[in-house]
Amino acid sequence: MTHHYQARMRAALYIREEFGPSSSVEAQQAALRDFVQQHHPGWRIVGTYYDTTPGNEALSRRPGLRSALRAATAGEFDVLIAPELNRINRRMDYFSDLAQKFDAVSVALLTADSMIDTTTPVGRLLITILASVTTYERLPEQERAAREA
Repeated sequence: MTHHYQARMRAALYIREEFGPSSSVEAQQAALRDFVQQHHPGWRIVGTYYDTTPGNEALSRRPGLRSALRAATAGEFDVLIAPELNRINRRMDYFSDLAQKFDAVSVALLTADSMIDTTTPVGRLLITILASVTTYERLPEQERAAREA
């Protein structure tokens, strides 16, 4: 990854639908557009990708994320922005693989909630730590579901 954020970058938005009024695709998209306008006014939003599948699903079951990766590979954008890390993926192994795929085509990942930036070594470290925490957070839910089954 060679670029730390430049004044004029092409950004793509990634949204994973959740339930609730503030988590709708439209609400997330509006919030991300506001984020870009407020924090990176020179950036141009060139696409929006979204999924309706759960956050712990593999890339093979996330058509929106697959489309974003294809567009990134084709050089259509420089940075993929998601509202939160857990919108990209809740599983560390899936997230790590995905982050490597975007890194291989020099596309940065950015989360609006924490403004973590994978173009820097510190950003890569922090996003790895947060992905691990996200994985850990879902373990009690899985254990509870197993006990109730």
